[in-house]
This record gives sequence, structure tokens and C-alpha cells, in this order.
Amino acid sequence: MIIKVIGGTFTNKTLQQLREEFSGAPTSQKEYMIEGKRYIVTSHYTGKKNVNKVINDIALKRAYADMDKITA
Repeated sequence: MIIKVIGGTFTNKTLQQLREEFSGAPTSQKEYMIEGKRYIVTSHYTGKKNVNKVINDIALKRAYADMDKITA
């Protein structure tokens, strides 16, 4: 089984191995309804993201979106 994890990467670890590795990480759950079927996604926050890059990317996207509104 191949599982998609952090940032869209893939791993060959089993679900049990991932649970053990990230058991101490903070989590959140979000429920989605897709074509009448309920999916629950659990996110584990492992601290492996570059927060400065994430915030910079969000700020750039918002700035470009604001400029598009002005020129439209």
C-alpha cells in the first residue's frame, strides 16, 4: 500500500507505522461530503513545513488576486 503524506509526497510505510511515528503530533479532523459519501480526513501536524515559505506563498497569492480585482 502506498500512502500520500506530508506535502503530497508518498511513502511505503504502513498505516500502523505512520500512526506510531506521528502519535504525539497535534491533529485536526475535517469532514467532507462527496457525492453523498462522507469522508473524514485527519491531519497530523509534524512541524516539517517551512512556515515562512507557506506564509509568503499565501501573501503572494492574495496580492496577485487583489491586483486582478483592480485591473478587472
